[in-house]
Amino acid sequence: MRRIPLRVVCHAVFRSEVIPLHVRRLQQQVESTCAEQGAQLVGFYCDFGLRKEHVLDYPALLHLRGGRADALLIVRTPLLCTSPSHDLLESLCLPPGQPMSWLPVPELRILGLLPKAMRVTSFARLRAAELASRGFPPHAIARWLDSEGFAPPQARRLRWTTHDIALLLRPAPPLEKQLVR
Repeated sequence: MRRIPLRVVCHAVFRSEVIPLHVRRLQQQVESTCAEQGAQLVGFYCDFGLRKEHVLDYPALLHLRGGRADALLIVRTPLLCTSPSHDLLESLCLPPGQPMSWLPVPELRILGLLPKAMRVTSFARLRAAELASRGFPPHAIARWLDSEGFAPPQARRLRWTTHDIALLLRPAPPLEKQLVR
């Protein structure tokens, strides 16, 4: 089975004097760490400390909102910075003393940083069928449906599962069998 890399967007918060070389070095470290973990860095955004109070003020969240990534990696530098933040994203996603955090799209939805998922099974079925026809395995299809804002079939669950995908892609019974029931 072919491995489909996790698509990651990085939001780097710089709380010290910014030197272009340090920014580039951090981006290279994140790229190599993603590659080592079988992930793909699809966006790297720098935050130079200006206070933001709305989710639309974050380019990284806009990237995720479009379904072009599966997870957000937020990194704060310097790593040992312990002063509290008044920034929305940093305060919600980085606990005090923790220099980095990894949040998949469903968790970002719970935090209110991304719109709620849509409960439109017919569109999810079409999208899943398209991805399956392109050779994507069920676990990757599940991740993409999460990222693209399709709510899983059971309201109490946060994520699509491979079982959900199998049920979604299961052929419909012939019309005669449907009429007999």
